[in-house]
Order: sequence, then structure tokens, then C-alpha cells
Amino acid sequence: MTTSVGISGNNGYIRLYNTNVKTTDYGVSPSKNAKLFVKGGTFQTHGHGPFYFSNGFGENYIEDAKIIGHGRNNYDGEFSTDNWIYISSCMYMGGGSNEHNSNVSANFNNCVFENNGAYSGYFVLRGTDNEQNLKLYISNTQFGGTSEPKYRLDWPSDHVYFGQGNTWPEQEPTIDLRRGATVENNIHNTDEVYEKANKSYLKLGNFDYKKVYIAGETFDRTGLELKLVNEDQVERAISDYEIVNEQVGLSEDTTCVTVKYNELEIELPIKVFSNENYYITLDKGLYNAIEGLNENISYINIKDDKVECIVNKEIFDNLFKNENEEYKIYLEDTDGVTLGKTNVLIKNVENDIVTTEIREINVISKELTEIEVTNNPIKTEYVEGEEFNPEGMIVTARYNDGSSKGIDNYEIVDKDNLRVGKTTVTISYKEKEKTKTTTCQISVKKADLIKATKISFGIEEYKITAVGQTPAFKPTIEPENVTSKAVKWTSSDTNVATVTASGVIKGISNGECYITATTTDGSNLSASIKIIVNIPIKVTQIILSELSYTFINNTPLELSTTVLPENATNKDIKWTSSDIDVAIVDENGKVIPVSNGTCEITAEAKDGSKVKAICSVVVNIDESGKKYKKGDMNKDGKVTVMDVRYGLKALTKGTITEEEIEIGDVNGDNKFSVMDGRKILRYIVGKIPSLD
Repeated sequence: MTTSVGISGNNGYIRLYNTNVKTTDYGVSPSKNAKLFVKGGTFQTHGHGPFYFSNGFGENYIEDAKIIGHGRNNYDGEFSTDNWIYISSCMYMGGGSNEHNSNVSANFNNCVFENNGAYSGYFVLRGTDNEQNLKLYISNTQFGGTSEPKYRLDWPSDHVYFGQGNTWPEQEPTIDLRRGATVENNIHNTDEVYEKANKSYLKLGNFDYKKVYIAGETFDRTGLELKLVNEDQVERAISDYEIVNEQVGLSEDTTCVTVKYNELEIELPIKVFSNENYYITLDKGLYNAIEGLNENISYINIKDDKVECIVNKEIFDNLFKNENEEYKIYLEDTDGVTLGKTNVLIKNVENDIVTTEIREINVISKELTEIEVTNNPIKTEYVEGEEFNPEGMIVTARYNDGSSKGIDNYEIVDKDNLRVGKTTVTISYKEKEKTKTTTCQISVKKADLIKATKISFGIEEYKITAVGQTPAFKPTIEPENVTSKAVKWTSSDTNVATVTASGVIKGISNGECYITATTTDGSNLSASIKIIVNIPIKVTQIILSELSYTFINNTPLELSTTVLPENATNKDIKWTSSDIDVAIVDENGKVIPVSNGTCEITAEAKDGSKVKAICSVVVNIDESGKKYKKGDMNKDGKVTVMDVRYGLKALTKGTITEEEIEIGDVNGDNKFSVMDGRKILRYIVGKIPSLD
């Protein structure tokens, strides 16, 4: 289950054993004197860090946990001058920083930081002033991945101690010093400092001791396992410890017992409850789904799929309703919850006597049963054609648990254009795939008839110039409060243009006509628009006078066309040759043979219709005794740029012959010059049809 804050608690203890927490913000957030004891589990967040301590105190423990998140882990203490958090054998994955504020020091031992991100491996000692004396101990810890270890010190009194066994990815940690903190006074990495940094301390070997008591009972050390962690961070179990005031009866105000071993101390969280509270055990899924339970507990212990907690009797009894000797709870969010009957273990104290009850609870999904108009709208009387106004109407939703609430995100199904005789409007509301309806009583009367006095259009004429162009016009009818604005549409010539009952005009053929709108309320008023239809008629077919032709001499071929339809708007033709070295064609369809070969002469419509016709041409002229054609100066049977280059080169060198001059003289001045070369080039690129 994913929530905003996974687990929170005030004034007591949060004890988590192999618990998995996944949230969108803080994962575990103890506050107001709440202590945290974590062993095992995975803590994953997408907002702030998996752990956020607010006003915590004393000694807190996180061991054997996997911590995943890109937000910061914030440890903030306020009520004690010696607050500690011990973190051992944990893996940090993500990009979050670790910030220690206001009297909170930390000891990281045997941890792994496989972080990625700008703040991965970033430790901040951020006290509120220079009197905090914050300490950060790091030993036997590995920094891998792309983490970049960095330490920030805000005051000269704060210290970072590096013990033995630390490994860095590629670089030693960098230092961010503020408010007078210096490298010489605050960063230590020597064997001498290691003696100071890795102090001995006590830690819990397990969490299996008895933690919940009745007022007046004495502490029971059964199942308690303690370990001593020495200066070398080596652990060993101990049994010769002392429990302070072990034989003194516990009171409701007792929140922990103190265990001493030589000069070392550790506080063990306990909870003492009285006849005002229940000590309950229930499924974790059910615990997470019960709205309001999380905020009203003073102790929580989560192990596997069970939750143990202490909750006020009145609050608990209000959550679980007793209906006809059956206990029920109705849940809005049933994700991760098994519906139906389940057992809740309840321990109760009455007159210093503990009783245990297994209470069968029927877990039911809270569902919508009906909706009702509980307050009529201000307006309930309408005139035909008006729209329903819900102002002042209150709609109430009712549920299977007996609760109800006012709703405003309902839908009014038939609110528009009310008709005479209608007595109700229908209201619909959907929630969790359930839809309920109800009605609101109204009355609708016929309106007094107000006839039109004027009808007009904003334009006098309109041109339709393209196929598919279907304009629609809405006449202006006065007065504004006329009873009916319905009109009848007509066309003066349906062969030119037609009009639909809703006023959509369609051009049929070129010409002019009038489209008229006439009122139907008895006033018989009319207004017209002149419609001019002028749609270009495209070419659909081109017929050539010859579809194929063979030249046996140099006599040109005059091609002619027939363009259909006869009333096509643009009958202009574009002529082209597929090979101008075989035959050329001018703008009038005159085809001139150039050299033996085959090509296609194409006639294409210029109106954009892409209609064309093709004449296949064969040039087969007996060339025996024929002189070379004009422009073919290199005498290769065709006219190309190479001929121009050949002629100009021969002219420059003075090697040009009389025959070559005759071939290259295309402007008729009896000599070959640059001007002749230019004319030949214009012919090559199709600027002129021939060199004759």
C-alpha cells in the first residue's frame, strides 16, 4: 500500500520488525518524544526520505534495513541534550542526504551507500547554534555506485569522526564548512581519533522482550537479549546487566526502563496502559485501511502481517460499530484488505484485571445506497424552453454504514429546454462504479406568444467557388425574447444551389439564386442572401489527333487536341518531349524531329487536374549524305554542352574549320562566336524549340 506518510506516532514507540513501507512522502515519521526501533525490512519513498524524526529524543536504532529514496533523511531532536541514532548493517539506495539537526548525533557502522544523485552520500550536521556539539561517527562503511561522499559542518563545535574500515569509490569525502567550522578542528581520520569515534555502546539483540504492561506490573526481562558493541565495533551478548528499579511497579507514565552495564546505559521502550485503552492485534492491511486509527495510537509494533497497538477504548468502539450484536466496520478504501469476517484480539483492563477477547469483525466496503434532494432549489416554476436552475438545491448521498454527506458533483440529466407538462428533472450521481438517481419536482407552463418583428442577415451575397464548400447562415430575429426563432429555408433555383432545413447551403451548378429564411410563428417575415456559384470545371479528358507517329523525313507533325468537357474552365495545354535529342515540341503542339530514336510527346492540362494524353514518336530518317545538324559541333549526332565547349575551344585556339563554323552558326551571321554558343545553350535547356 502506498500512502503520503507510511507510519507516524507521538509520545511512545514505533517498533518495526521486517516491515516493508512504501510511501509517496515520509516513510516513518516519529514525533513528539516517539522513539524508533527498526530491525530488517525495506523503506522506500518518492518524496522526502524514508525516515523523518521531528522532536525525537534519546537513543534510536535502525538495523539490517534497506533504505531507498531520493529525499533527505532528517533526524531532528529537541527535548534532550544527548540524542543519538545508531544505524548499523543498513544499505542506502537512492540520492537522499542524511541531515542531523538540533542535538541529534549519529553512529553509522557496517553500512553500504549504493547511492546515485547530487546528494548521495551527503551528511549534514546542522545544529541551531554553536552549543549543539553534534557528532557523526562512521566506520566499516562502504560508499559505492556514483555516490560522492560529502560532509557539511555548520559550527566549530560539531565533529565528524572517521573510524577504520571505510572505503570510498574514487575519492576521499569533500568538506563543506560553514559559520567558522575548520578542517583542522573538525575532520579527523587518525588511529587516535578512532579510539574516540568508535565508542562502546549497548544494543538490543532482538525485540522479543515483553513491551506492554498493566499499570502496577514490574518489568519482565524474559526474552530480553542485549549486546555490547566495543570500541572495535565487535559485538558480544551480555547477561550480567542491571535493570534500574526492576522491582518497582510500572505506572502509566512509564515509557521506558533503563538497563545499565558498567558505565553504559540503554533505554528499552515499553508501554503501560490502563482501563482507558485497549491493546489490540489485527491484520496490517486492515490497520492501514482504517481511517483515523493511525493518528490515535500511543504504541505500535508491526511484525510480518500483524499490527499490535494501544488505542483509546472510546475511539476504537466508535470505529467498530456494534449492530445487532455484530461488530462491523465500513471502509472507503479496501485496497489490500480482505472483506468479510476477521478476528481482532483485544486486551482490556478492568479493576486491574486483564481480560482477552477475540472479537469477530465484519469488514464491509462502504458503498453508496441512494441520493435524495434534501432541499429544493430556489426556482421550481418554469416557462417552456427555459433551462433548469439548481441554485439552492441540496443533494445528499446516503451510504450503507448509515452516514450521509452533501454532494455537488452530481449531473442533471434533462435540464435543457424544459417542455410543458414536465414535472421532474432527473439527478444522477456516480461513486465507485455505483450510479444512483433521484428527481426534483418542478412545473412548466406555456409561454405567452411573442411574434417576430424583423428578420435579417448580416450579408447580402455569398460566393461558392469550390466543391465541398457548404456555408450556413443564421438569421437575426427580433425581438430577442421572441417565442420561436424557427424559420423555413427555400432556394429560388435548386439547379444552382440547395438548402437544408437547418440552413446549410450546397452549390449544384454555376449560376445565381437566392436562399430565403421565412419565420414560422405567423409573422411571415423573410430575409434572403444572393448565392453566386462559380466553381471551376476541371478537365476530365484530352484526345490527341495522333496517338503514335513515325518520322521518315524532316517534315514537322502538327498535333491537335480535343479537351473535355466542352465547358471546362481552363483548356490550356502544356506540351513536353521525353527526349529533346529525338524530337522537340513547341507550345502549339508542333513536333520537329531531331535525330533517329523514340520518345513521347505529352499534352497535359494546365488547370491542375493532371489529365494528360501521350503520342508515341519514332524518328527513322535515312541520313545517308545528310549534313550534320545545327549545333552538333563535335559531330556525335546530338547537341549538348560538349558541343559548345568544343566550338569555343576550337575558336580560341584558331583550329575551327569552315564545316564546324557552318554547323555552329545558328544566328545566321556566317561565323561562329560566343553569341552562337549562348543560343545553343538556350536550346539545350529548352528555352527555344529549335536552332533553325
